[in-house]
Amino acid sequence: MKQSIKPNIHINSCKSKVIAIQRKEISSSFSYAGLITNCSTVNDKEVQTISKALGWLKNTKTIKLEFKDSKEMTDKGLRCISEGLRRLSSVHTFNLNLSGCDRISEEGMKNLAEGIKRMKFLRKFNLNLHGCSKIGDQGIKYLKESIQDLALLQDITINFSGCYHLTDDGAGMIIESFRRPFVIRSIQFQFSFLGNITVQTGIKMSKGLRKLTFLENLSLRYHKCGNLSTDIDQGKDILAESVANMINLKKINLDFEG
Repeated sequence: MKQSIKPNIHINSCKSKVIAIQRKEISSSFSYAGLITNCSTVNDKEVQTISKALGWLKNTKTIKLEFKDSKEMTDKGLRCISEGLRRLSSVHTFNLNLSGCDRISEEGMKNLAEGIKRMKFLRKFNLNLHGCSKIGDQGIKYLKESIQDLALLQDITINFSGCYHLTDDGAGMIIESFRRPFVIRSIQFQFSFLGNITVQTGIKMSKGLRKLTFLENLSLRYHKCGNLSTDIDQGKDILAESVANMINLKKINLDFEG
């Protein structure tokens, strides 16, 4: 018997989502096109409930989780999300907004990475860490190691703005995530309000970019990075040189603002 296909699940408050799951209104009997939440006041207990729904959506192609400004969400909540992601093998698009979740640390990134690396069919990944001030280079290392296992990944967008402990090592490391560089089509990274970033980030980034010969879209934004302000022109020149031979590049945005 052919399985029924339902459209995206849109839940605009965490309380209603918890109720829906408890009533089993989300059922494993159906294949949902996607799970989309918008929860701005979520806590770890509610995240645990939401993560249960992920296990019921085994044929889902799209997961979009919005936890912006969830001040009560911690590393424990990300561990719950990770456990839910491990049960998903068919997701093509995963969007996770943790902007303003300032209680998440590098341990949380380690938890999240364990789930991401099991999403073997992931093609598009969007992660917003804006304002996650406790995340630094080690957290980015966990993330890089998880991305390396995603052989089909084509499109990646990450916002690192406000991750104040991030240095040149971490910011440059993320470009080393791609073991199959010929697959990558789009990269969008944003680094803003990072006092430890210097022109060395651009140098590290340029070395990785030279391997991405089939890249079609590139956006690198550096705003209000104090130690970069005196070397903006040098940073632009270094990155521009690294993309000069990308014959498939259709769109490029190298945005520096001191």
